Amino acid sequence: MTAVRPAKDMNQRSLDDKAIASSVSSASSFSYPFDARGIKEQLISYSERKFTGKLELQLTAREKWELYLNLGRLIWATGGTHRVRRWRRQLWRCCREIDPNQINLRNSDALECWDYQVLVVLVQRKLSQIEPIVAARLGMMTEVLFDLIQFVELAALKLKAIDDRAKQKPHYSLIVHPGTRPSDRGLLPQTDWLLEPAIVQLDLVWQQWVSAGLQGYSPNFAPIIERPEQLKKAIPETTYKNLATLCNGQRTLRDIAALCQQDVLKLSTSLAPYIRQQGIKLVKLPDLPHPEFKEVETVVKPRKPLIACIEDNQQTLKILKEILTKAGYRFLAIAREVETLPMLLQHGPDLIFLDLVMPIANGYEICAQIRRIERFKETPIVILTGKDGIGDRVRAKMVGATNFLTKPINADKVLNLIREHLNSHQSQITSHQTGKLTNN
Repeated sequence: MTAVRPAKDMNQRSLDDKAIASSVSSASSFSYPFDARGIKEQLISYSERKFTGKLELQLTAREKWELYLNLGRLIWATGGTHRVRRWRRQLWRCCREIDPNQINLRNSDALECWDYQVLVVLVQRKLSQIEPIVAARLGMMTEVLFDLIQFVELAALKLKAIDDRAKQKPHYSLIVHPGTRPSDRGLLPQTDWLLEPAIVQLDLVWQQWVSAGLQGYSPNFAPIIERPEQLKKAIPETTYKNLATLCNGQRTLRDIAALCQQDVLKLSTSLAPYIRQQGIKLVKLPDLPHPEFKEVETVVKPRKPLIACIEDNQQTLKILKEILTKAGYRFLAIAREVETLPMLLQHGPDLIFLDLVMPIANGYEICAQIRRIERFKETPIVILTGKDGIGDRVRAKMVGATNFLTKPINADKVLNLIREHLNSHQSQITSHQTGKLTNN
């Protein structure tokens, strides 16, 4: 499979593509009365005519959306709020090996669609597999289309409240840019995203969002606990502590859904009762700072493996931290059981050490809880214990532990065990990705 269509092929269009592009030689602007259904039908009509280029929707003075089509298929979409946050979230969700903070961007990449351009560069330079990048792009486009539908539908409802006798009706602008592409370096592998089925599908999601009582809230809003005492009485203590960690006013609903590997609609629906009861409040967040572009080569530094240790003994944590940091690993200490799942979800370690004896729950119970989370189904989990009986090993295997490490801690054993399991885990991931590519 070819990762990216080279830039030199960008002008080699089909006859249909040329015909559409030649019908309008330069950008054309049109003005239409604001109507939710009309906006959607207008976009779908360009898709049906196999349009290639950019459709720029100027809905208000501040709200602009851009959709890029190639022969009628949606290949990129951007606009609305949280452009940077959306890009970083989807890159984190799909491409864990890439740290956005370590990507040095060149001035030549500072295009209007810099977010798409960077995805293309990551694939061209073999800094990421094809499939994760395509999945990240799909996630971004899905978010943009939902936000566009929500904005249009809410704006239409507000307009209904305006006096019908008003002399001037609001209009929106559609600026058509034939032949415009989101990147000058090439195109990512194309999907079959025709606009009509995409809009129909996300219209259904919007209706579910409305049915959940979330009509006035954006998934870009951030939940924060407004009335802690009220909430503590309504839910179990462990659930409250997890919510308090996640709902801190600094993560949007989409951020939390990505962190927990849940659908944002499902997660938001579960929070809806507490939002209605004002136990949880949704607040607006600004977007993250725009990436900096410099005259340097685009380089992604390899991410050092993160090793987590769930252990209440501070001396053991200190010994392990010293061993691992000296060997070049990152270290995450978790001393309290109630912090285990939120901390693991937030940081996503590559390997987990888990003490068998903890104050509240034993290591077997914690291991079983971790394995129930899809994200950690294959993550190596090593039980730390002073025991090494056959019964203990069998029980550990039954709850999903990968291996045992007996105390006292020995540096050579720790490092050999980490190398063994990280290499094995990486081989499984590579084999899985290769199999999926071969099947395609």
